[in-house]
Amino acid sequence: MTSNTYPFFILFFGFCSIAFAQKPIPRDSKTPVEWHPVFQGVEIARGIFGTGNSMQKCVATRIDLKHPGIKFLATASNGAAAKETFSERASDFLKKHQAQLVVNTSFFDPCCSSISNESKDVSGLAVAQGQLVSPWSDSRPVGIAVAKNNQPYVINRPPKKVDSLQFAFAGNTLIKAGKPTREPDDKKQPRTAAGFSKDGQYLIFVLIDGRRPFHSMGANLHDTAVWLARFGAWDGCNLDGGGSSTLVMDNGRGGYRLLNYPSSGRERPVGNLLGIFATSLGGIKAKVIEKNKP
Repeated sequence: MTSNTYPFFILFFGFCSIAFAQKPIPRDSKTPVEWHPVFQGVEIARGIFGTGNSMQKCVATRIDLKHPGIKFLATASNGAAAKETFSERASDFLKKHQAQLVVNTSFFDPCCSSISNESKDVSGLAVAQGQLVSPWSDSRPVGIAVAKNNQPYVINRPPKKVDSLQFAFAGNTLIKAGKPTREPDDKKQPRTAAGFSKDGQYLIFVLIDGRRPFHSMGANLHDTAVWLARFGAWDGCNLDGGGSSTLVMDNGRGGYRLLNYPSSGRERPVGNLLGIFATSLGGIKAKVIEKNKP
């Protein structure tokens, strides 16, 4: 499939029919996570919890920051235009920059238009290719950042310099030292969350499907933290969820695969995205774009 003009159900179920022969792991057990390599240094896993209208389904990816060839590209500033960035769908970002994986990150405003290339304000710290896109905000008090040497950082205060960072984005704390920081409640939503492993080797994203009866109704922040820890994160934060939650992957044929199930049935243009670049399992070097000028 080379275009998102295909009906969504074809994209989704076409992918599921070849879903890496993965068995989703349960959330509340010690069953080892079954990670499936999709690129060198990039793996995918799936999870499931509950039944019926209480079901949660999620997809996770972990990126080995110590693996050679792993690079990142974040949504750049829109320069002199209004607000801070231009909105874009993850699949369009992936195809434009020839990334291998793209995930949504920061909260943004205004939401929630279906039109791309609109000016958006990013909520909290955002850095792209060493350039400040959005300043620190105490409303998003934890940041996830990776330097140009792939050194990971959890940021809890305004950074003095950002020129050494490939990217940074901010959200709200979910786990510290492997433990959830949120109490359970009834606020189940689609979620995107990110964190680092204890040893700093892995950057981990978890996306939980939601608002889909008898498929997945979503998760509260406590459950999201449990999932993030289940997939190996030691510290991490909640990011923009709801209809923004999107994870897409290069299909090797000039198109993409949608790895989660967006709640509206289609991708939403969002204010901040992160592209992951890696080498194919067959050894073909991925194209890495060092700069993303508006």
